[in-house]
Amino acid sequence: MSFVEFFVKALFFEAIYYLMISLLVFYLLYILLDNTQKKFSLILFSFILLLSIVNAFLLNADYGLLDTFTFSNSEKLKINFIEGAFHSIITAGILYISFIMLKKYRYQYFKVLIILNIVGFLTLSFNMYNVFPLIEKQKEEFKANRSKNTFHYSKEGKNIVVIMLDRAFGGFIPDVFKDEPALRTQFDGFTWYPNTLTTSNNTLGGLPTIFGGYNYNVENLSNYKINIPLKDKRDAAYKLFIDNFSKKDYELLYFAPSFAGGNFSGDCSIFNKESLECINTFKTPISEENIKSKEILSKIYKQLMTLSIFKSSPAIFKETVYQQGNWLGNSAFQIMATNLYKTYKDNLEMMIELSDTNAVKKNTFKIITNMITHSPAFTDEECNLTTNINLKTVKRFKSISAAKHFESTKCGLKILQKYFQWFKDNDIYDNTMFVIVSDHAFPMYNPMLVNITGKNDYDFSYYHSLLMIKPFKSTGTIKTDFTNRMNYEVPYIVCKEIGGCYDSFFKENIQKSIIQDSVNVFDTPWLIERQENSAYIINKKMQMIFPFNSQNTPPL
Repeated sequence: MSFVEFFVKALFFEAIYYLMISLLVFYLLYILLDNTQKKFSLILFSFILLLSIVNAFLLNADYGLLDTFTFSNSEKLKINFIEGAFHSIITAGILYISFIMLKKYRYQYFKVLIILNIVGFLTLSFNMYNVFPLIEKQKEEFKANRSKNTFHYSKEGKNIVVIMLDRAFGGFIPDVFKDEPALRTQFDGFTWYPNTLTTSNNTLGGLPTIFGGYNYNVENLSNYKINIPLKDKRDAAYKLFIDNFSKKDYELLYFAPSFAGGNFSGDCSIFNKESLECINTFKTPISEENIKSKEILSKIYKQLMTLSIFKSSPAIFKETVYQQGNWLGNSAFQIMATNLYKTYKDNLEMMIELSDTNAVKKNTFKIITNMITHSPAFTDEECNLTTNINLKTVKRFKSISAAKHFESTKCGLKILQKYFQWFKDNDIYDNTMFVIVSDHAFPMYNPMLVNITGKNDYDFSYYHSLLMIKPFKSTGTIKTDFTNRMNYEVPYIVCKEIGGCYDSFFKENIQKSIIQDSVNVFDTPWLIERQENSAYIINKKMQMIFPFNSQNTPPL
């Protein structure tokens, strides 16, 4: 059973259970009331119902994108005196309307309520009916994809492996190597580029540039071929490597290409299966405790109820209910991320078992996506989940969130080191090129920046991506290179190995980028549904400067 299947079924039946219990309790209370109390309770119920409808659908301000259960424009929750007075007048008016409706139009009102409840129940049932076939399809894909020997490598030819760690933060690398000095030799032949930025604050905008290059940043893609849907323009990025490396007789694999086909986990049906093996779901089993976590289910259920209260509350109460994203203590995101950490850790560790040196073709090319760095959690020395809060790490990185991100990043690199050792043990490390890159970072404490300026810049941290490269036959302890880099250079870097790539969508060759001392970056919503039909919604455009050099950055 998948987590989605378990969650949807459990949530649906739990909702029905609580609905029936609530109706029974209210009915018993109602029949025990006298006539005066009944009239008062009906007026109160009508008032709350009408107030909720008006606030939920007519009086909501634009609080921005609800990303991981936090609003991007949460400052709009604060209202001034005039706004408070306006909402108070509206509330008083609704109370008056409730009184009039029950006094003059009671029977008509009851009929409307019955109709609304029937329509609501039928809508819910219809939606559930459509969800379950999707779950069955997901189960079939999951079963079909669960097999051994997913990652085939060549002993004689070249292996190019791009590992995309979602939300991996470049600012943590010096601290990771300080805590794990053995990594200096274990990352044999690698070069780390501390001056690496991304053009986007999220996967939707950042990932296409890793597949397609500079042309696929949010501004260029929005302005190009404005009559083509954004989803199709983004999908063109994923086809660049396929078009070029398949012609050079490479064996290709995309492992979980996020947002391909407009699907978060990646829709592999958009690709030509003769040229590419594509997997849009992880082959390793999801642990039972992750699937049936009662803590997750309970928190999500309470989160949804709290969100409903928020939507239906008057504006003067919304900030109190929101509670800076804590939702009256019911935030589900951190618990979900913590449980997902184990799933992505398992997937990263299982790559050794799923790899062999039996590639059919002489050369291989792979892009592997993993979200261990997007699922922050406290861990022990073996990178297992722990409920213990590491207070020293929290103090070191100024917040629980940043501390969790640091530990997840450190564990991601420690696990990758074990994978690299597998390549060495099988004598294919020298003929393999590795690129470790992230699509974006996160607005949190950046120790590299603070060491230079004495203060943090959360905007900069959002775009401070990770980039580490091991060329073919490269040896020696990991090195640091302060060249200004962008994650959109990945296509040019790997395409050099086959003499360059041609982008058939933009109709030009992939060129080496000339990166100045500052670059433009973009803030956009993270969901494709929140964009325009053929362009991204750009909330903000900023300029970022590359701040690191050999004088202000300690060696690894």
